[in-house]
Amino acid sequence: HILIKNYLPDEDDHSDLMAALLDPSERHGLSSLGLCVFLDIIAERDRTKEAECVAIRNEITNKGADGMRVFIRQRGDLSVPDIIITGEDFVIGIENKRSFGCENKTDHGWQTENQYRDLIKKNKGNTLYIYIHPEGMAPKCKYCVQMFKRDVTDWYEKVAELSVDKQLGSFLKYYAQYYFKTI
Repeated sequence: HILIKNYLPDEDDHSDLMAALLDPSERHGLSSLGLCVFLDIIAERDRTKEAECVAIRNEITNKGADGMRVFIRQRGDLSVPDIIITGEDFVIGIENKRSFGCENKTDHGWQTENQYRDLIKKNKGNTLYIYIHPEGMAPKCKYCVQMFKRDVTDWYEKVAELSVDKQLGSFLKYYAQYYFKTI
């Protein structure tokens, strides 16, 4: 399967795999299920973001994946989130951190604050900014939805269950446990 490769236990490879599973145009057979499950977990994690999650889900359902784009940041570029997903009326930014990873501070503020401001500038609709830190270190930006190790593991396991490709499903179940044991 195209998504199955030797992923290293690092932030960049983790972001690559997440982005592929969140992208309805990838050849994983999930369509938009990966993104919809992710939005459900975000809404459960932070009820104040439930309306945005529902609106984004409705856009994906009603307009399809044609207008969606998924971007992965270039390695070393700290000015943008690791993953950006855009639609006609939404943008989702996802910042992944390793267990020892900390935010960077610039002359303009903290990494998550700067990235959130930039996401808001680019979008005229719903904006979600997700911060994943396996050890639960909180982001500096108060507008982030913080996801924990369990949230991401649950997401991988739910996507694995939804996968019609059994090889991909088995890989994702393994990866869900492997990634967080190795970082």
